[in-house]
Amino acid sequence: MCLINSVVPAILAAAVDAIYLICITDAGALQVGEVGELSEIFQWKGEVPRGLPGWEAQETEHLGEELADVLLYLVRLSDMCGVDLGKAALRKIGLNAIKHPVGKRHDTSSKKFARRTGGDDVGGGAGGDDKEGGVAKEGGKL
Repeated sequence: MCLINSVVPAILAAAVDAIYLICITDAGALQVGEVGELSEIFQWKGEVPRGLPGWEAQETEHLGEELADVLLYLVRLSDMCGVDLGKAALRKIGLNAIKHPVGKRHDTSSKKFARRTGGDDVGGGAGGDDKEGGVAKEGGKL
């Protein structure tokens, strides 16, 4: 039996309910805020290696708190919506495996890939995708 489907939702939902009596709409908005707080931790760090070498204990503890906040709201929101998070995650993993099969060559020529890997932007530009990010191409047109 999946742990998410058994004990975890009840414990986490009770913990969140004890602090925040919220509706579904509020839970969704609060989740976005918590993800924002998590993102702020990494905002000025640049590329962070696995294991967080060089991080102080206080930074790692703060990261754990923000990750826990995101988890608590996510589990509570899925519970409030009647979504079996374990089943949904397994289904999504299966869909992703079909969409992105192991061994399939991914296009590494895009600006987005270059930014993620620290490479040079392909074709110049001021960062951002011309189509997706809304950054104007030469001549000022999208």
